[in-house]
Amino acid sequence: SALVITRKPQLLIAGIGSWMHIYDLLSGNFLFRCMAFEGFKKIFLLNYIEIASTKESVLMVGTEQQLCFFDVQSDSKEAILKDIKPPLVLKDWILDAIIQPSGELVIGYAHNYIEVFEQTSSMWTSVNRHYVDEKCMLYSMAFLPSYTSVACGTIFSDILIWDYEMHPAKKTNESPVKYRIK
Repeated sequence: SALVITRKPQLLIAGIGSWMHIYDLLSGNFLFRCMAFEGFKKIFLLNYIEIASTKESVLMVGTEQQLCFFDVQSDSKEAILKDIKPPLVLKDWILDAIIQPSGELVIGYAHNYIEVFEQTSSMWTSVNRHYVDEKCMLYSMAFLPSYTSVACGTIFSDILIWDYEMHPAKKTNESPVKYRIK
C-alpha cells in the first residue's frame, strides 16, 4: 500500500488495493474511503503536491500505467477528494511523479526514463523524454528535492542517481549516471 499526508486539510491517506482510506491526521479517526480505480488495480503511488505558483493542492494517485488527479482543498467529507482532470493513461509502469514549480508534470517509469508533460486546458501533453545512458529495469524511483535529479533502485540492487535537464528543442535527452551505490 501507499501512504501520503496532506497539509490542508490534515489527512492521512492510505492506498489499499484500488481504494483510498482517509483518516483525520490529528485524531487518527477513520473518515471514509473512496475508490480511485475501477477493477482490480492496486494503488502504487500517492503524492500530495502544493503548487506554489497557483496555490493549488493536488493529490496524484497512480497504479500501473494510470495516473489520476484529485482536489484536496475542502474539509467536508463530500468534497475532500474530487476528480479534477481525466486520468492519464500511459505506456509504461509509473514509479514516481511530481509537478515542478513551473507546473510541468514529470513521471518516472520502470524502464528507467522520465517523461515531461505540459498542461493544455484540462489535458496533459507529452513534450519531452529523458533517458539515462544505463538501460535497466527499476523497482523504485524517487525525484530528489532539487527537481533536477532522480534516484533509481535497479533490479540488480544498485541505486543510480542521475541528473536531468530538459532541452525544449529536443524531444529526447540522455544523461550519464552521476552516482552508483552498490
